[in-house]
Amino acid sequence: PLMVVIAAFKTDRKLFRADLLDIFCITIALLGIGFWAITQDTFTAIVVLIVADFISAIPTLRKTIHNPQSEYPLTYALSAFSMILALLATQEISFAAFAFPAYVLFINTLLVSLIMFSPRKKSRLAKSKKRKR
Repeated sequence: PLMVVIAAFKTDRKLFRADLLDIFCITIALLGIGFWAITQDTFTAIVVLIVADFISAIPTLRKTIHNPQSEYPLTYALSAFSMILALLATQEISFAAFAFPAYVLFINTLLVSLIMFSPRKKSRLAKSKKRKR
């Protein structure tokens, strides 16, 4: 989440305009990371990390739903594939070992699905084909 925040504020303002939801999600994600940094409980730390990461992903999910062409599916597909490999390589069967890779696999698979199978993408492709005729 922290790298997303840094990248968002370094981006050209024409490409990224933070609205109230973006600021809320960034704030909650940063608070979650701070809480994660001070907790001594592994389970709680992992849950907070996943919640913080999910909250920081909400703006990306929203953008992908509204404009699926703005995201590159290969990036998320490769990340999902790497999480499959991480899960397969894990030798210890525990929440600590599986939770975060399973979450990242889920969120990236969701993003790939939203990008590839969005009704908005299909309707825009149909409109562009009609214009070419």
